[in-house]
Amino acid sequence: MDLAGTTATTRCQTDENPMTVLEGAVRLAGRRPFELGGLQVRPATREVICAGGSDVLEPRVMQVLALLAQRRGSVVSRSDLVTECWGGRAVGEDAINRCIQALRKLALARGGFTIRTIKGLGYRLDETARPSREADGATLAVLAFDNLSDDHALGWFSDGLSVEILQAVASGASVKVIGQGSSFQFRGAAKAAGNVGAELGVSHVLDGAVRRAGDRFRITAHLMETARGVTLWSRTFERDMTDAFLVQDEIAAAVAEALSLTFAPTSRSEPLDPDAYDIYLQARTPLGGIGGSGDATQHRRALRLLGQVTARAPGFARAWAELAMRRVICLRRFERSDFPELTPANAAEAAETALRLDPSLGLAHQALSYLEPLADYAAREDRQRRAVAAAPNDPEVLNQAGQFCAEVGRLGEALNHARQALALDPLYWPAAQWYAGLMDAMGRHDETAGLWDAYIARWPDVQPLVGEAIAAAANAGDWDRLERLAEAGRRRGLDNPAFNEFVEAQRNRRDRDPSFLALHREAVARRLKRDGQASLVDIVRLHQLGAVDDAFETAERASFAHLFEREGQVLGRWTPAILFLAANRPMTADKRFVRICARLGLVDYWTSSGRWPDCADDSGLPYDFRAECRQILALGGQR
Repeated sequence: MDLAGTTATTRCQTDENPMTVLEGAVRLAGRRPFELGGLQVRPATREVICAGGSDVLEPRVMQVLALLAQRRGSVVSRSDLVTECWGGRAVGEDAINRCIQALRKLALARGGFTIRTIKGLGYRLDETARPSREADGATLAVLAFDNLSDDHALGWFSDGLSVEILQAVASGASVKVIGQGSSFQFRGAAKAAGNVGAELGVSHVLDGAVRRAGDRFRITAHLMETARGVTLWSRTFERDMTDAFLVQDEIAAAVAEALSLTFAPTSRSEPLDPDAYDIYLQARTPLGGIGGSGDATQHRRALRLLGQVTARAPGFARAWAELAMRRVICLRRFERSDFPELTPANAAEAAETALRLDPSLGLAHQALSYLEPLADYAAREDRQRRAVAAAPNDPEVLNQAGQFCAEVGRLGEALNHARQALALDPLYWPAAQWYAGLMDAMGRHDETAGLWDAYIARWPDVQPLVGEAIAAAANAGDWDRLERLAEAGRRRGLDNPAFNEFVEAQRNRRDRDPSFLALHREAVARRLKRDGQASLVDIVRLHQLGAVDDAFETAERASFAHLFEREGQVLGRWTPAILFLAANRPMTADKRFVRICARLGLVDYWTSSGRWPDCADDSGLPYDFRAECRQILALGGQR
């Protein structure tokens, strides 16, 4: 299919000599392929490839795409386009307009990006990694239903009910449903079907309104086709709160019928207590994972509310699943004294109750995965596979599965999960952060700089994105970019001791300040003497700061017994995934690296499962990775 090349772009050639079409500074020949929102763009052959096929663009259109993608998230002026793509020659306004129009048609058909006109300034390309409508069939965005109740504070109820409808459609109908992190960003006038379709690349939009009075509520829902703006189905439901589940399934079934799909309603063992449902909707907050930072106060509140829900409505499967995952995350991430009431047994009980009520809940399988000893990778992987099989289009499940793959060194597989999750939730910043972070972890620095700039521009108030971008600049050795990002971060209000310490740590990967290394070495030694343990980030940082032998000796002296215990915690909030970053390749290139992996239980998992990490196929390593693993096992190498 040559969508762009057979429409406006062919007319571009009538305005200029085809022999001079590549005079601009953007040279296509020899330009490396790059990814753009799940699309593979190959400038040298002018191809744009996705799961549903490929398009061949006219040369000038590809030049414009390459320039806008290189500066994604930033405004490119029309004069810059003329200079870079037309070599500064005088061209009419219509020549640029035709190229932009052709690219917008491509984006509408294939997804992956949008091009916005910034009045008086130029154009900005934003990456969305959205799924293709032609390739994947119907795609649906369920918007946050409007709250028409007299009490405007009941917005949480209409949002929560919309989430439940979204999940009922996603789990029961064979249609891809965009995650709430993206679809719920559209409010008010922005909810127009055409606008949502252009932004998310979806073929259909489900929207509506909720009015509640006491224990009665009324829902008006309608399904729109985005391309034509046609209403396919509309209906009003008036029910008691005890029938909330029934209405969700009714709406989901009606959507499926309108799209000529099958729908399998979820099993409900009993009517839902209205008060329990209210509490459940108030408890919903992002989960996160077992690594990274987190807010203990937020988790404590959610645990308390979910406990009330399951006591009032013991047949509410999803509440049990969320309770199980909350308990597991708190057990693994926080000090035991912060949550003395939690035990692996009561977390497992919640997960097993959820699966007994509804075997399709992927989140419950993943909670059980995290309850296995962290180093029992085979058992954990089995649970992760069950989770993905049960919920293959759940972005949260896909991201959690990707985190496991990263832990065992399969970053390419983790990236595939992240790409799918981002396609299902393209405007949800944690999904974008994980996707770009994985690309950076794999050493694809030439592509990630543009991604980070685009994400920071889209979500200017999200501080973790700035930190990730700074670390990515350090990974790439782009120190000028690091300083620009650090200064921009301070202007955004990040000028605090923690931020400045982080920036200084990244700088020291270049400067190798002896005093900084000495302080870090002392801190690691104190922890090793006090607890007999060292976190993986401590070991990696020693190596990055030039203390290579110290890093391996620390890994040899430290105990990793906690990884083999059911109640072991993630030290330093870093999983083994940190070992496999491209920035740590010098560490991987040392044979002693395999010994660290053996002490973490990874070598035994790799050799017994045959599921090797990406680095096992790295032909640039000065040793045979698989052979070294087998030799260490033969010598009894483990903890």
